[in-house]
Amino acid sequence: MSCRLQYKELKNSYICYLNYDYCHNFSSYSLTPFFISTSMKKLITLVLIGTCTLSHSQSLDAYINDSTANTFVRINTLGTNGVFKPNDLDFNLNETNSSMELWVVNEGNVNSGGSTVTFLNAGEANQTHMIRKDGNAWHFMAMPSAIAFNEVGDWANSADIYSANRSSVPFTGPSLWSSDMSIYGVIGNPPTSQSNGSHLDMLHQSPYGMGIASDTMNIFWLFDGHNSTIVKYDFVQDHGPGNDYHGDGKVHYYNDVNVSRIAGLPSHLVLDQSDKMLYICDNGNSRILRLDSRSGTKKADMNFNLEFLAERWEMKDAVVDTLNTNLVRPCGIDVYGDRMVVSENLSGHIVIYDISNTPNITEIGRIKVPHLPHDIRGVKVGPKGRIWYVNYDDNGVYYIANSGVLSLDNPTNDETFAIYPNPGKGSFSLSIRDDFKGSINVLDISGKTIYRAATSNTQRTFDVSSIDAGMYWIQLVDDKGRFVSSQKWINLN
Repeated sequence: MSCRLQYKELKNSYICYLNYDYCHNFSSYSLTPFFISTSMKKLITLVLIGTCTLSHSQSLDAYINDSTANTFVRINTLGTNGVFKPNDLDFNLNETNSSMELWVVNEGNVNSGGSTVTFLNAGEANQTHMIRKDGNAWHFMAMPSAIAFNEVGDWANSADIYSANRSSVPFTGPSLWSSDMSIYGVIGNPPTSQSNGSHLDMLHQSPYGMGIASDTMNIFWLFDGHNSTIVKYDFVQDHGPGNDYHGDGKVHYYNDVNVSRIAGLPSHLVLDQSDKMLYICDNGNSRILRLDSRSGTKKADMNFNLEFLAERWEMKDAVVDTLNTNLVRPCGIDVYGDRMVVSENLSGHIVIYDISNTPNITEIGRIKVPHLPHDIRGVKVGPKGRIWYVNYDDNGVYYIANSGVLSLDNPTNDETFAIYPNPGKGSFSLSIRDDFKGSINVLDISGKTIYRAATSNTQRTFDVSSIDAGMYWIQLVDDKGRFVSSQKWINLN
């Protein structure tokens, strides 16, 4: 079924205007007094009054369908907050230091390395920030091009440099860090001649790393600009702050995927946790690629290169598609439910796509940023459905808001609940008032529902041992199908 839906909230109901010629998928709906059959094929326009439950991914379409409601907000003042040559940003969903914890990575310079700015309660009235630079950023955060958080609050960066030692030997790759502010930028700082700073791990197999994406725990995907391919890195067990053991590391080269870098411009990538598809900005070839991260098998062992590893493999038979995106210089990318958001660096556009039928995708529309100069790089859909991005030329951190956007963290009433244990391992229990009737949905971090169950006085514990380890949203829905509230939950399964 396809349709376009516009709505106006009226207390506990919406007036909904549906046009079956334009719309995209409903995740669920509860409409009275009308019934909509999904078998209806002909064009028909209806005006319905009822209660609508939308997938939060569709809510991004308000940025296009009602662009006059778009608000652009810069959260850092020109010349302040420590943001300088920002390449990327990401939210720490584990919220180690505050809610709405946004990290921005600064490129820095070749002589001293990059840095980060952490915005606590980002975009809110009580926003504060913390500027940090590692004691040996010169090596471990040399020219950082991208940042990616995993589900437990650790993060990694890619390094856009040939050698982290500034030598003729190609020796650089991703570094792993903690978001614990008693560790990051503290241990090994001030630096000494033997200091390894506060990094948790580093592997040195990918010069000119142009982008990075989190998979699960200590596994990350990297755009390797030197070898013109995509590489999967598994740090396995980190060696601890400032240590240097790399012997358990696993590095797999997916040489079926050929990419090309533009010098100095990141090529970001993101993994859709719902189906493990990796979306890749290949800006040197003016395209977006999609790699099935579950595909590919070992082709051969590769010789160790400058450091001993547990595995250094060449992979084969990876499944990769080229998506028809009509982009020239894609740079930043994120996936939110069945929508993909891409920053087009050349035009200053943020482009939204429907990816529900990949590899066939549809452009929903484009948002033109209102400021000049524009050099948009990393982009991220954050809490409240806001679209966040960094602008390299004016050292800006921005978000776009629209009142028509619905998201996981916009509750419809004051009903609250608690999840325990959190983190858990394969199961969780709810603490909620005894008379509550409804159900729970478990959504992955891309917003797709992967588990549903009814709640009752006797059913408050749920077995989710079949789902992968990672960060999830537990969403509470009442017996009328209305969204009530949601909480984040970490599965250590």
